Amino acid sequence: MPVTVQCIAQLTNIPALEIEKVLAYIIQQQPHLGKYHKLEQVFIRNKESQKMLDELRSPLQLKHYTCYNCGLPIEQNTKSCPDCNKAILVCSVCKLPISFGETVGSCSLCETKGHLIHMQEWVKTQGKCPVCLQALPIEGIVPEEIHKAKKK
Repeated sequence: MPVTVQCIAQLTNIPALEIEKVLAYIIQQQPHLGKYHKLEQVFIRNKESQKMLDELRSPLQLKHYTCYNCGLPIEQNTKSCPDCNKAILVCSVCKLPISFGETVGSCSLCETKGHLIHMQEWVKTQGKCPVCLQALPIEGIVPEEIHKAKKK
């Protein structure tokens, strides 16, 4: 049964270019799983490969993160981007990286940053900033402009 790279990318929330690299590696290591046709960007899987695809869909799968500044892929626990060398922006509420293109909200009192929706939800339920702990109205979360630069 053929599966396109784009379909796998959508299921896993991983860029198609990275999926191509993974497929090439898998086929090299375990050719019995199927065949990858690079020109057509199609993976023709065998029955054994279905188990692998099901695991990729698992709710335990890790989210793919990108540098907020330059947009290139990063690991979850990276402190600075290996490409642009800037510090990784981390949400002050969920403690996960804020990826390129995600909307950021800042506390108007201490300027701490987080995912806009997380900051708003925190302030709605707690009535204060998650870092400086000062009383803060929902209007005190300042949305930041989304990047307009393109990924490299």
